[in-house]
Amino acid sequence: MLIDNSKYPILNFVLNGRIHVPEIDACSFYAEAASTQNRINEVHSLKNKNVDLLSNSFYDAMIKSSKSFEPILNGSDFTKGLESSGTIIFGNIGVSYIIKNEGMASIWFINGVCAIINTENVTFRTSMHGVGGADLMSNANLRVSFILCYILFKKYAKVDTKTISHKSKLKVGARKYKNKSDIDINLMDCTWFTTIVRNECFSVRGHFRLQPKKDNTGNWTKELIYINEFQKHGYIKRAKVLSN
Repeated sequence: MLIDNSKYPILNFVLNGRIHVPEIDACSFYAEAASTQNRINEVHSLKNKNVDLLSNSFYDAMIKSSKSFEPILNGSDFTKGLESSGTIIFGNIGVSYIIKNEGMASIWFINGVCAIINTENVTFRTSMHGVGGADLMSNANLRVSFILCYILFKKYAKVDTKTISHKSKLKVGARKYKNKSDIDINLMDCTWFTTIVRNECFSVRGHFRLQPKKDNTGNWTKELIYINEFQKHGYIKRAKVLSN
């Protein structure tokens, strides 16, 4: 996976600390108050702050868990005095956001198209329905919900974080990352959510198995063979959803 300023224009914003006026004029605005520019000025303070890249495993696990966060948003004091800020990149999307004083401001780039959301007096009592859908491009409320979902998942879930230094490469499993930007990127990974790993050794008792083989004519057939008892040194497999 390639990470650069062309794919994620938000990285230009994080590096330079400002969106220039022509870029702001080209943005779509979703605002509830006249203080949009003040909010955006606050987001500018995110210059050179951490950037989180959501891996596929993190994104999938977060979306699958999103409905579980509704009781936290609707029935607790989690969002009282909530202050948070950061930059997230995933897929073809980049966003910088800041939550402060009961309001949220965020700057989004989706397929290179800029949108700015400014929301005052946010109660954060919202549904997570559709938070992982395609309507992020057109639905400002879903974008607010997405950021809240990300904050909650990062806070409560088990997350593995790896750093992809600027101008460097990193391989995680079969996935390769190449960071051509001038910013260090935090890779957020949740492989544990979809993968079962067993590290310790264990014995596998002897058993019969039908072994595929080619016969003299080149056709595939199966031969019954016996596998002697042996020691297995761990395994990795895809997790399955259990049915009741």
